[in-house]
Amino acid sequence: MQVFSRKKDEEIVINNNIEVVVVEIRGYKVGLGIMAPREVCVHRQEVYDMIQQEKFRASLDKKDYEDAYEIFSKKRYDPTIEEADVLKNGLQESGQLTDAMKSYFDSYKQGEKHV
Repeated sequence: MQVFSRKKDEEIVINNNIEVVVVEIRGYKVGLGIMAPREVCVHRQEVYDMIQQEKFRASLDKKDYEDAYEIFSKKRYDPTIEEADVLKNGLQESGQLTDAMKSYFDSYKQGEKHV
């Protein structure tokens, strides 16, 4: 992670096409303005987390276990143990469960969530 010090109205440029501007500073809160191309999604973390949760659950509902596992394994969503079991069983029934996936699920169930 890179850490930058910025004052009000100062910018950070990412990848030549994304600009982050400090719009205001009020106590412990910092207002940021983000200018990015339309194809770049920008969300507050709590909104992003809800989107990933919905994508994960929709993938489970559609029995798209490979897609759900990608969301889970890339640490985009922390499912409940029950959801993880549904995913593991779905992968196993469809013949997609690998030994590496089994280990990941086992460590997850033992409380080592996304270490």
